[in-house]
Amino acid sequence: MHQLTLTIPEETVLALNVKPEQLQGEVLLAAAMKLYKLSKLSSKAAANASGYSQSFITFTTSKI
Repeated sequence: MHQLTLTIPEETVLALNVKPEQLQGEVLLAAAMKLYKLSKLSSKAAANASGYSQSFITFTTSKI
């Protein structure tokens, strides 16, 4: 598994209205959904990356 370190400004965290401990999950989900929408990841790969189900990924991305 690869690890990525991001520096996110405090105002971005505040704008997202999430607790700091929830930020990693939010960023992973957003990235997985975007990469799935761009056809860079399959729904299965996006689900694995985000920790959500394939059906959640496909349903949610169909709404955006």
